[in-house]
Amino acid sequence: MITEIKKVLEKQRVVSLFDLAVILKKDAKTLLLPLKQLERKKYLEKIDTSFSCSAQCSGCMGCDKDKTIFYKLCEKKNSPKV
Repeated sequence: MITEIKKVLEKQRVVSLFDLAVILKKDAKTLLLPLKQLERKKYLEKIDTSFSCSAQCSGCMGCDKDKTIFYKLCEKKNSPKV
């Protein structure tokens, strides 16, 4: 699973938890543990955008948390082998 996640991030650079789950055909909750491992090893950075809602929609209906959490690939020079 970690290898699959790394391949997606290397291709896309930044991806939401929702999109990652769709791409890998996995439940978002299933991805949280391997994502946490990659984050601890400084391979990726978690970006939570839920606090920065710009209210472009017709009103707050509580965005799906999986669509407001993104993962960004860290610079390769700082990324250890996983």
